[in-house]
Amino acid sequence: MTQINPQMAARLDQMAALSKAKRFLAGEFLIWLWHRSDSIDDPVEYSCPTNGQKRRARCWVDDRLTLEAQSGRVHVHQMRGGAPAQTPEAAAGILAGKTIRDMRVGFDVEGLGEFSCNLSSKDLSPRGIQFPQQADAKDVALQTAALAEPVGLRLDLMTTFLALMDKIFAEFMHQRMADSWADRLKDMRQWAEKRYEQARLDVERDSLQLH
Repeated sequence: MTQINPQMAARLDQMAALSKAKRFLAGEFLIWLWHRSDSIDDPVEYSCPTNGQKRRARCWVDDRLTLEAQSGRVHVHQMRGGAPAQTPEAAAGILAGKTIRDMRVGFDVEGLGEFSCNLSSKDLSPRGIQFPQQADAKDVALQTAALAEPVGLRLDLMTTFLALMDKIFAEFMHQRMADSWADRLKDMRQWAEKRYEQARLDVERDSLQLH
């Protein structure tokens, strides 16, 4: 019978705990990520697991956002195309207590280009991942063998992307477990209120320009 060494057992326990945390806190994480991408200028800094190179990444809510209510006539509100996160409906939904069922998120990784994926509140497993085109990754310093082999390059990009996702979730967990989380929630609500008011004014301005 194959024996599992202590290091591997610890890693498996860590992965299991992380998976449970993602399922349990997925809804909070998605709102936090939306807030972070919309109101915090600091990029995410992390190390590429393929070569240890430090990279920075910025994220945004892309062209898909689905809000879900636990009560009321309209349980699900799907918004697609354009910038749904910038609409008054999106901010009003959050203020009304709706949760994010899923959203598409874009990531601009320094030296690699733009990634995007769908994130669901069920388990946060990234789906529909789109990688940057090889031509866009002008200063990629991934493994030399991978650069010569498209499949290897794709695997390296996937590994790099998943490391970024883990780093972002770790940042969220650090804040979620801190004593200041209640203050963070207040900041997020104030952000949603400002986002709603700004989006409403933008709609009124655009309407006036059409007349």
